[in-house]
Order: sequence, then structure tokens, then C-alpha cells
Amino acid sequence: MASHDLSCPRIVLVIFNIIFFAFGLALLGIGIYARIQSTSVDDYLRVIDRSNNIFENFGSICIVVGVFCTLLGFTGLYGACKESKGCLIIFLILVFVVFILELVAGGLAYGFHNKIEDSVREGMQRTLLLYDGTSDLSKSWDNIQKTLQCCGVQNFTDWENNTLIGNSSVMVPSSCICTLAGGCGSVLLNGTFMQGCFSQVDAEVLKNWKVRGGAAIGF
Repeated sequence: MASHDLSCPRIVLVIFNIIFFAFGLALLGIGIYARIQSTSVDDYLRVIDRSNNIFENFGSICIVVGVFCTLLGFTGLYGACKESKGCLIIFLILVFVVFILELVAGGLAYGFHNKIEDSVREGMQRTLLLYDGTSDLSKSWDNIQKTLQCCGVQNFTDWENNTLIGNSSVMVPSSCICTLAGGCGSVLLNGTFMQGCFSQVDAEVLKNWKVRGGAAIGF
């Protein structure tokens, strides 16, 4: 009976570490998915200037943390199964470190949430000026404007600041013009989309941030 009682904490520890190990693998999967994300998401990241924002390294961070959590779970599982005091001590120390890091990450995530909107707007304003009609960045702008039926950052007049468009006879890129036979939403008389892209791009970025960030924090 005493032996059975002593084995209960060990069983609980084994189960806990199996779950922790599985969560580490799941987090690793999230990181890999973020690194090989779809073209549509790449368009959003390219348009908001991912080289100067807080989203670029999310996948890499998840991969590193996922590997760490997987190794942590394995260490605890080995220590529990083999009753290795050394492994269990290392495991407890690492769990404490993870707890501290989660508190720090929570604070940073809260601070980043307030900065996301400004980061998206400023990034879009920078990349709009670099539009040349042929680059990958230009194709991303065109894809987003066609898909979301929007034009510019705040509205179509933003394109006046672009050198290519501002010095030409056209007011906006062709992707700002409605070409659907059944018509589009809010458009000008010449078919130009009236609504800017900022609000929709910002919402899409926030959605991806919350889904991936929430999954990562949950693990």
C-alpha cells in the first residue's frame, strides 16, 4: 500500500511531462507553419514592411520555444521514469525559468498589442511609396487591393505620394479599379475603390497575431 502511495506522485509527474512534451511538439508545429505560411499571409506581411515590424520572427521564436519545451518534457519524463534526482532537479529549475519567461512574454504581448496598429499603418505608408508595378511588393499591394476591394492606406488619395503614380496620368494602380461585372462595394464614378486598405489589413494581421499568439501562450 505504501509503495502504491509513493508511486502516485510519480505517475502524475509522468503524465504531466507527456502532456508537456506533446505541447512542445505542437508549439514546434505552429512555428514551422508560421515559417511556411501561405502566399496570402506573405502579402500582408510584405505590405506592412515585415523587415521593420514585430511579426517577422514569430515562427522562429515558436520553433525555439517548442524545441525547448520538448526537451524539457523529455527531461522530466526521463527523470520520473528512472527516478533520477539530477534530472528532476534540472526539470524543476527549467519549469521555474519557463514560468518567469511566460510572465515576461505576457507583459510584452500586452505592450505589443497596443503597438500593432501603429506598426501596420507606418509600414503600409512606407511600402506604398516603394510601389513600382513590377516588384513582389507591388504584386502584394495589387493582390490585397483586388481581394479586399480597397485602395491606398487611408484612401485612394495616398497614391498621390507614390512617385510612379503621382507622376503619371492615372490616379491609382489598376488594382484599385473594380472590374467585376456585377459591381463592387463603395466606388467612385470611375470605379476606384473608395475605402482604404488599412483597417482591413490591420484586422487581418491582428487576427493572425491573436490566433498564433493565443495558441503559443496556451501551450
